[in-house]
Amino acid sequence: MYFQCWVEVTKQNRYRDKWLTDETYFRAIKAQFPSLVSLNFNRGSMNRAISLCGGQQLDDFSDSNRSGMFRRKAKGVDPFGNPKRYIWGYYVTTPGQVVERPPEGKKCFLSLLQDNSINERYSVARGVAEVVDLTNEITKQSKAKRKAQAQNIAQDESKRARNGPVSGNLVELTYWDSPEAKKLFLGDSNDSRNVVEVLQQRIERLQDANRTMDGWRDVIVRRDIDNLCSAYDIFIIRQRCSILSLAYTVALEEMNSSRWIEDCCGAALNTGSLMGLEAAATSVKTVAAWNILLRANRENFPHPNPRMHQDKKPLPELLEYFQEEIRLPWQQFCIENLSDLTVEMAKDQLMIKIIPSAVESVKKEESTSDNASSNNDEDNKNKNKRLKQDSLLHRYLQSPISSSTTWRWLHSLGFSYSARKKTFFVDGHERQDVLVRRNEFCKEYLTKWEPRCHRWIQVTKEKVEKWRGEKTVPFQFNDKAKGYSYLSPDGVEMVEYHVDDHDFLHEVADEMGFGIMGGNVSERRPPMSKPVIIFGQDECVFNQFLLSGKQWVGPDGHRALLPKTDGMGLMLSAFQSRETGFGMKLSALQLDEINESRRGKNYVDLDAAMAINGQAMKKDLKESPFVVYFELGSNFEGYWTYNHMAIQFEDCVDCIKVVYPHFDFAFLFDHSQGHAKKLPNGLDAYSMNKGFGGVQPQMRESTIKQHNGYLGSHPLTINVGEIQSFTFKSTDDGPFWMSPDQRELNRHDRILPLPPGPPRMQNKTISELKAELAPLGVLNDRRNYRLKELQDIAEQKNVETKKVRVTEKKGWEGRAKGLLQVLWERGWIDVSQLDRYTIEAATDENGQVLEGAEEWSLKCLMASCLDFAEELTALQHVGSQLGVSVIITPKFHAELAGEGVEYSWGITKGLYRRKPLVSKKGKESFRKLVCEVTSRDILKTSTIRKLSRRARAYICAYYSLYESQNRGDTTKLTLPLIERVVKAFKTHRAALDFDAGFVNGFVPSMIDGVIVIDE
Repeated sequence: MYFQCWVEVTKQNRYRDKWLTDETYFRAIKAQFPSLVSLNFNRGSMNRAISLCGGQQLDDFSDSNRSGMFRRKAKGVDPFGNPKRYIWGYYVTTPGQVVERPPEGKKCFLSLLQDNSINERYSVARGVAEVVDLTNEITKQSKAKRKAQAQNIAQDESKRARNGPVSGNLVELTYWDSPEAKKLFLGDSNDSRNVVEVLQQRIERLQDANRTMDGWRDVIVRRDIDNLCSAYDIFIIRQRCSILSLAYTVALEEMNSSRWIEDCCGAALNTGSLMGLEAAATSVKTVAAWNILLRANRENFPHPNPRMHQDKKPLPELLEYFQEEIRLPWQQFCIENLSDLTVEMAKDQLMIKIIPSAVESVKKEESTSDNASSNNDEDNKNKNKRLKQDSLLHRYLQSPISSSTTWRWLHSLGFSYSARKKTFFVDGHERQDVLVRRNEFCKEYLTKWEPRCHRWIQVTKEKVEKWRGEKTVPFQFNDKAKGYSYLSPDGVEMVEYHVDDHDFLHEVADEMGFGIMGGNVSERRPPMSKPVIIFGQDECVFNQFLLSGKQWVGPDGHRALLPKTDGMGLMLSAFQSRETGFGMKLSALQLDEINESRRGKNYVDLDAAMAINGQAMKKDLKESPFVVYFELGSNFEGYWTYNHMAIQFEDCVDCIKVVYPHFDFAFLFDHSQGHAKKLPNGLDAYSMNKGFGGVQPQMRESTIKQHNGYLGSHPLTINVGEIQSFTFKSTDDGPFWMSPDQRELNRHDRILPLPPGPPRMQNKTISELKAELAPLGVLNDRRNYRLKELQDIAEQKNVETKKVRVTEKKGWEGRAKGLLQVLWERGWIDVSQLDRYTIEAATDENGQVLEGAEEWSLKCLMASCLDFAEELTALQHVGSQLGVSVIITPKFHAELAGEGVEYSWGITKGLYRRKPLVSKKGKESFRKLVCEVTSRDILKTSTIRKLSRRARAYICAYYSLYESQNRGDTTKLTLPLIERVVKAFKTHRAALDFDAGFVNGFVPSMIDGVIVIDE
């Protein structure tokens, strides 16, 4: 159609017998045919139409070109002032005339252009009729052409019928029966399939991609199960399907007399251009390549993300065909048993349980479909499907796969067998209670604490515009998602950025004089609030002979002799922050001032002080307590416990209160056993039993402060303002589920009657034997006796070593009430449905909490009560007494804990491994080397800020995903998705093995004994 429009324009004298640019013809066509505007008509589509319809003869300046149409291309600036580009020039004259070839060289050709000779560039001569509906005309011509072809075929057949067959063995073949057609469309000239049928099926599948919302998934390898396709990827996939289906349609009609690439793909591209489908491809070779991709990937396109399809083959047919019945259950089983998974275990599960189960489900499906009524076409399709299912399943039942095949299938599902290593995406990472805590932590960190930290810069909007104009930094300052705009008190337009938005902003902060702290506080911080320093803490153990999991082996199999054990262990407990770096450097003058403020004061946790220092009063500090080295083992300093942590924590708080008196402080601790330890009598729902007694703590009393958050909607026995005890007292009625007689019978401990028959005997305990042997004077008070030794001595002295076994039933008075009783008193228990309550929330076979199950979980109900939810850990209690905030980071999330302290350990251990073995031998050498690799010369403040930036990127990523889910996005969180979101925050390289590449980038290289660190 565009070509016909161009021909109509060239009939006017002003556009003939001269060299004119494509821009001139484009503007003339737009003026004469305004209806083309609705078809997204542009200069490029016009050039493609002229090239497609005019053919190669346009470039022929010899006598053989009798069309009177010629063209030439050169790079330059056209007379209309457009940017430099490739310009097509056209020369149209009377058919049969020959035009002299323009001289070589772009300048010579551009000098021949005569566009300036046309006075009215934006219009055409009056009186030329507009071609209003060329599409209908073309459709009529196509129908006439097909009708003529049909008549010719009919005439040929009637002639053959009159004349009779030439030979009984002669078979008439078309292009679609040729090996060339099978090679082109099926990939194999010996393929037995019918090419026409395959193409018709492809056209149907490609058209389905645009019929439903998720139809595009059916033409992508693995259906994008990880949801990694962006909106733009889906847009391109849909356009690709539309254009390729057009090419196949043209091929089925024209391939007996046309060429695949030049004609069929070109026609599809031209038609797609008229429909606005120009983003996916502009070259016929691209469309032809899609056909190759489709036939090579089992009628699917590769995933648009190159990481997803690189070096990956399609799934085995059994797993691909039975996604719900076989692949997903088998994959889930392997994931749940990763800790002890073997090839044989996976094979047995597949062949013995999963495939037979699939056979049964297919049989049920067949019986259901047989009873349902449907038309003949549907019956045939269902019958063919069932036949394929049955043959595929029975083939594998009769011939089970081998271990090597199982290995390959596991690899095709994404499993790999590699050395054991750490990663942050582990079991429990997406557990429901962990998700809730993670969302709370990320929101608190980003909205409550960070605005008060020195991590921001404020610049004038004029300066931002200057940066944008210079284009000297790779940062999109015009991105509305970045930066906070506001007016200063004197009316100047300002923009606030976080220093982590790009490395360039760290340099700006240094230039503005914020280098010591790393930035300024935010303009959006709460009024009159103090600035905050956030510290992160963690422990790390260095083994003396810390070696990698692999070693070099000589050509003859020689191996170096390595130590058999890990050697000594040295533990570090360290604090780090963006402001102070790794640890905190203190001068002698500052230590004197700190010790002066500590003298005569006791530690908050007296028990911890007595256990560690042997006294409650604080001692003078001789060095900075922010990094503590601790020799592990029963023969050295023992093992690091909560008591050590509490003392170090309070020592650090004493220091920062003196050095930074005008700051508030927040400390991040991970969810280890020592950090999350409850107070001795603290409220802890997860340590309570369902019923009374047993192994559960005696907790302190709690005051019911309000109805909301404390009391439920069912009948209760306690009211607002009253104190609830978690231990049965003598004045209590007892467990509510017992009758009055049962309560009275079970009030106190009692010995149950012995069963009939001979009494059952049991060994006396060590304490019982010692109590009976002590008066005889046969025991050594300084010796620890084993039970067998005491029994031998007792037999020599004629002392009985056994006693009658009696059963003692514990009473409820004086014992912990348990979850059921406490919740009943608070009105959370529906007595009519007692059997529905469980201790933990019910889960499905995949470990996911069932919807509504938390309403019937006793632990969930108890933990949701405000007094339990707000209960402080022992470390938080110490922090509250000292006036600082203690934040316990979410479980299983080492990637966002401690201001990036986990990355610090990765750097130091990576450097330690690179040290020669001889430098690690001996206690003093070992300790000296650990101190060297963990020094502030290695972990500089600038490095700590980069590590903290990395941890913050994960916090931002999780918070972003949390906000998107609140807006209705149901995307499942996976490791690739986390990494994609982290990358979107313009951070460093992606974390693969707990950010191994990122960490290794910081490991210093040793050159002639000199440490070189790229800061």
